[in-house]
Amino acid sequence: MEKQLLGFLFIYVIVIYSICYHLYRYAPFPRFITYLANVDLIANVLATNFPDYFKLVYNIDPQSIIGYISYNVITLIALSGIFLYGLQLKLIGHSNTISFRSMIVVSIITFTLPTLLIPYLTKYFKRLSEHIALHYIDGEHIKYSEKSQEKILTKEAIERISVVISIVIAIGFILTEGYVIEHLIHKHKFLAKGRRVFGDKHDNPLESLFK
Repeated sequence: MEKQLLGFLFIYVIVIYSICYHLYRYAPFPRFITYLANVDLIANVLATNFPDYFKLVYNIDPQSIIGYISYNVITLIALSGIFLYGLQLKLIGHSNTISFRSMIVVSIITFTLPTLLIPYLTKYFKRLSEHIALHYIDGEHIKYSEKSQEKILTKEAIERISVVISIVIAIGFILTEGYVIEHLIHKHKFLAKGRRVFGDKHDNPLESLFK
């Protein structure tokens, strides 16, 4: 129960509240939206790789009322990112057509596409990586099957491979979405001048270091 409580605190305090709050105040709005719309993806990766801590927080097949509520809350927060993006486009002067079309594209990349594609890609690349790793990994990460006496990876090695693969795939989706939002959808011919839905952008003193 202590591990699950830590999982709840990490997801809701750090991943959702703290990071979203600072991105909203100080980061460009498209980057805030990119992150907000993917909080469910982040929670999914954590729950898949560290179930003792995060499986109760985010589980697509919840086994309790707490898990059911938490899953739907995180999903709603992610969907809110899509809604906010459409409102922001309207705020800075885009037409109804562009705003609606943009919300559809973002929802596909953020919600619809990863739901089915990520499990498939993770399973495929996991098998491929295990096959490749057998030729390069030796020592404590290798054991022999009791039945066939073939070389196989240990459970710990497979778990580490799964963590790396799922994180890389999730980052790939987030970067793809960020690129689409900032370069293919979000037209910079309209200047927001710091205006954003429900508030204004605050000056970030660190931005001058990266110009």
